[in-house]
Amino acid sequence: MFISISKAARIMGVSATTMRRWDKEKKLLPTFRTRGGHKQYKITTLLKETKQTTKKRNNRQTNDDNRLPVVIYSRVSSSKQRKDLQRQEEHLESFVEKQHWQLVKKYQDIGSRLNDQRKGLLKMIRELPVIQPAKIVCSYPDRLARFGLQLIATIGSLFGTEIVITHQQRSQKKLNEQLVEDVLAVITSFAGKRHRSRRGKQKT
Repeated sequence: MFISISKAARIMGVSATTMRRWDKEKKLLPTFRTRGGHKQYKITTLLKETKQTTKKRNNRQTNDDNRLPVVIYSRVSSSKQRKDLQRQEEHLESFVEKQHWQLVKKYQDIGSRLNDQRKGLLKMIRELPVIQPAKIVCSYPDRLARFGLQLIATIGSLFGTEIVITHQQRSQKKLNEQLVEDVLAVITSFAGKRHRSRRGKQKT
C-alpha cells in the first residue's frame, strides 16, 4: 500500500518539510512519484524505518542510564470514580519509578471499556509514532479495552512498544463466565446507544 507524503510524515512523527529534506539528502526516498510529481511512500518501508529508529534509540537509552521511556494509561467508567482514577494513576507512577523507567507522558479516560472512541486512548495511539515509548503501562487489561487489546498491542509493536500490565486479573474465571460477561457488556452498551438514539428522535 502506498501513501502520500503528508500521511507518511504522520507515521514517521515528523513534518512534511522534514520528509522533503530527507528526500533531498537521500536519507528516506519515496518509493515512486506519480505522473503529477507527487511523492508516494510504501507503508512497510516506513514501518521498518521507525522500527530501526526505535531500536537504536532504546539501545542508546539503555546504555546511557537504563531509563526506558514509557507512558501510562488509566481509565475509570464514570465521573463518580475520579478519586479511583487518581489512585490508579499514582499506582502506575509508583510502578514506573520502582522499575527505574522514565515516564514521558500520561493518558487517561473516563468512559466505558467498550467505547473505542475514548479521547485519551486515541491520542495515545496517534502519538505512538512520535513518542515511540518502550512500554505502555496499565493496571489491568480491561482498562485499555474489553475487546481489541491484541490489536492495540500489535499497533504498539510496530514502533517497538509493548504493553505492561501491573496486576493480574482480579480472579481467574471460567471461560463460560467470561463469555457471559462479555455478551452482557455488549448488550448493555447496545441498549444504551439505542436508548440515547430514541431519546434524540423524540426531542426532534
